[in-house]
Amino acid sequence: MNYISKSNFKDGLACKKLFWYEINEPESIPNTDFSTIAAQGTQVGELARTLYPEGLLVNSPKEEALLHTQQMLLNKKPLFEAAFAFEDLFCKVDILNPLDDGTWELIEVKMGTSMRMTILTI
Repeated sequence: MNYISKSNFKDGLACKKLFWYEINEPESIPNTDFSTIAAQGTQVGELARTLYPEGLLVNSPKEEALLHTQQMLLNKKPLFEAAFAFEDLFCKVDILNPLDDGTWELIEVKMGTSMRMTILTI
């Protein structure tokens, strides 16, 4: 099954044509070397995880990550790369942090020139 990722969704908001190509003809999109950017993004993610030393990493392929996330939620510990799907939508959460009142913080970590985290309580 092909899932629409968060990146696809964001691309679709910016450019409907790019979104169509990403879903229907991804091989026709020219390759860009993002290896340096990806490596920096990985470092930022690893640094963010140090804020929650008791956290657990969901480090599995897509279908397994969905099951592992459900199992790990029972631990009531911060989860890194928690995976969720609904119909054709799939997303991974940078940090999913449990709060004392039973809700969860969804934290999106981004690389930039200043420190900023977007937090959504669910």
